[in-house]
Amino acid sequence: KGQLDAGVIGDVRLVQWNSFQHVAVASQQPWRSQPSHPGGYLLDSGIHFVAAFQFLFGNLSPLGGIAKAIYPELGTGDYLNVNFQGRNKMLCSLTLARTPFENSVNENRCTIIGTEGKILFSTHRYLVRALDSEREVEVQGDLGYTGEYKDFHHAIRTHEQPRSSFERAAADLELLLTAIGANLSS
Repeated sequence: KGQLDAGVIGDVRLVQWNSFQHVAVASQQPWRSQPSHPGGYLLDSGIHFVAAFQFLFGNLSPLGGIAKAIYPELGTGDYLNVNFQGRNKMLCSLTLARTPFENSVNENRCTIIGTEGKILFSTHRYLVRALDSEREVEVQGDLGYTGEYKDFHHAIRTHEQPRSSFERAAADLELLLTAIGANLSS
């Protein structure tokens, strides 16, 4: 976010985030694999990516998307592709896919393309390629669920607001549902 806010790659035009992960069939809880509301696992994962998009790029508008079940053994949904538009007509595209293959290659990679360069990041590293420079940075600390849980636990213990509120999470979920043509009240 600091690199983006500093304008290192200019105005962001395109963002593509792919997350392909193995999910053990044996670890699937019924609420994820056979949810009472459409989307189960995809929404459970997808909301975190939408929150990251909105943290990095501000408020987004849904452009559309699809959610599908490719591997029936994983339940009612294991593939999601959604598109959003941000400021200055920036396009954000998110693809989530879950596979039942234990030895599959996991990928969590985001490419951010600006008018003056691009940023590639995956897990704990990012590479910045701007006009005449290139540098790679290792990111320390937890960037995932553990950090979110610790923040929430801290908020409960101290009676402080968590970094991400329930209202923000509900708005992120609504944005995701709207993108795939669902409705939170249905």
